[in-house]
Amino acid sequence: MSFLSYLSNLAANIVSYKDFLLLCTPITASIILITDFVSSLLRGAHFRAKVFGTGGLMFGPGMTGDNKISEKSRVGNTCPDPIGEGPNGIESSGGDKSIQGPSVTPTTPSGRSSKNGLEELIFTYVTNLERVFPNGRVFSVDDNFFQGKFLPMFRVADEPPEDDVEGRRIYRYFQGKKRMFEFQFQGRLKQRPEGKLWLSVEIDHPVKIGVFQRAILKACCSFIRRTNKCFHYSFGDETEENARNGSYEKPHVAFGLEYALERLIISEPGDPLPVVGGKLHEPDVKRRRKGALGSFPGWNTKVTYTMAIWSAYVDFVQWRILNLPGIRPFFMSKMFGTQPMNVVYYSLGSSSDADSDLRERPHLRKDLNIFSHYEIGNVRHTEGGNTQRYIDLQEVERAAAGSRKGFPMSPEVDAVSHRKQNLISIPFLCGWWL
Repeated sequence: MSFLSYLSNLAANIVSYKDFLLLCTPITASIILITDFVSSLLRGAHFRAKVFGTGGLMFGPGMTGDNKISEKSRVGNTCPDPIGEGPNGIESSGGDKSIQGPSVTPTTPSGRSSKNGLEELIFTYVTNLERVFPNGRVFSVDDNFFQGKFLPMFRVADEPPEDDVEGRRIYRYFQGKKRMFEFQFQGRLKQRPEGKLWLSVEIDHPVKIGVFQRAILKACCSFIRRTNKCFHYSFGDETEENARNGSYEKPHVAFGLEYALERLIISEPGDPLPVVGGKLHEPDVKRRRKGALGSFPGWNTKVTYTMAIWSAYVDFVQWRILNLPGIRPFFMSKMFGTQPMNVVYYSLGSSSDADSDLRERPHLRKDLNIFSHYEIGNVRHTEGGNTQRYIDLQEVERAAAGSRKGFPMSPEVDAVSHRKQNLISIPFLCGWWL
């Protein structure tokens, strides 16, 4: 197809301003994905991508991508998978290598053998530096802000063994859906947030990007901010000087929580509660997410909230972005290196709900009233952060127990111990293409 023919086809299929954001290099595409996959994660935007030349992309809005699919195409097989497993780690055909580690057979928290990769996924409740085990265990949350339960569910490739009843139930739950994960919360707030309640996805350190790529990404984010009063972003501006007093922002994208959730069910005292881990039904979900007047009564401490968030484009188990039409799956390390991903719920001290305040006010670390903080890491793909703190603590405890009783190390600790001895250099982020 000629370039003019491509433009004609584009003009016939434009559905929003975002369709004009044609990106002509792989690096720019990856940068835009940072915003778009999180936008999908938080607000249900649908990627509609077409490739031309060396990989130019266009994106358009729509649904969350969670349309029904056949079981044959589940687990991301809607586009070619470049990832193959080598003897000492996972390697993509594109040259992106994971952090090397030994071949291990992970076990579930109950000790059952598993090859689904869940043991390599470290989901940390940062408040108590406690690991959240997915696909079966309901995690109890009781902090200064929220009291209730949390169930993280992840799509896995292989059906769990027969004695893993909850694992098999969750495995069947994902059948017929595209979503790669789903997080469900249920509980009550202990305090009413002051001002807007935000849900932010952030990393700890800024990513190196060129001037041209930064300008394109800024234009995309600025458009989203103009059309959504509850969207905020930052590329990060931490320096040695402003880090002392917290007058800086981490790289992040944030949305008002009531708009970000895929499902938000409010139960009055005495009402029957939805079952956590099952299908959640919300009658006016579209009106709420559009911010229609009267669709959301505000947060309070009397009712019970059942909330869910999911995405079809992020595979935390394999640490990949996938299911984008016309784009081969790729590791998230292509976007932000070996940094873990943080999910933070917070409000801004002394903030108002005025549109100008929500759009323009920087989310400085010193002004954040953080209610809950989770971190997602993977022992084969991430380093540092609270994930590393948890792994190091487990390594010390297991080593001490092993020296006394001969206990073996857990698979994730064994992999990290080997990784520290055989760490390889990997290309970082956008600088890899520059």
